[in-house]
Amino acid sequence: MGIKIETKVMSKDDTKELKVMSENDIEEIFYLEKQLFEDPWSMSILTNCLTYSTYFCLVAREENQIIGYLISQIVCGEGEIHRIGVLPSYRRRGIANCLMEEFINQNCETYLLEVRPSNEGAVSLYKRWGFEVIDTRKNYYHNPLEDAWIMCKHS
Repeated sequence: MGIKIETKVMSKDDTKELKVMSENDIEEIFYLEKQLFEDPWSMSILTNCLTYSTYFCLVAREENQIIGYLISQIVCGEGEIHRIGVLPSYRRRGIANCLMEEFINQNCETYLLEVRPSNEGAVSLYKRWGFEVIDTRKNYYHNPLEDAWIMCKHS
């Protein structure tokens, strides 16, 4: 399948760009995972995401630093976000929005994701992109224990 994008400049000052994730990014993303999530993914999980052509993984950079990333999978016209993270100091600057835009531009029939209902920022972002809550997974998340909302968007 080979999902690819061209490097894109994300800001008028040309300091932020969006790129396809590479093996060289894994160590830094692993470090960010530990900062951003209570249940960070391992190096091996992150590395495996780059070995399958169905994964669509992006990084947002400013100069030499990863400031955000998106890990998703696209199979049979269905796109699913597995991870999206932005450094706290870069939130509310449009980074997650740029990552979402590129994901939505993959022209899937359906887009899915799970989110903690308490993650108001993420829920708000997804609703702005047209996602709606379609179901709940009871006790899906740990650390702390919480349900997950399944959100969906149809093209």
